[in-house]
Amino acid sequence: CDDCRKNLSHAGTMHTEKGVNKTCKCKFCDYETTEQTLLNHHLLV
Repeated sequence: CDDCRKNLSHAGTMHTEKGVNKTCKCKFCDYETTEQTLLNHHLLV
């Protein structure tokens, strides 16, 4: 993984790992999550 320098044995694992390393941040406060759906819900509340 280029983001965290892990050595992964399968390409599918890389796709999963990329999702884990991505952080979605709220542009209005300090809220952060790794899931876009949680950020969307946060913004609606």
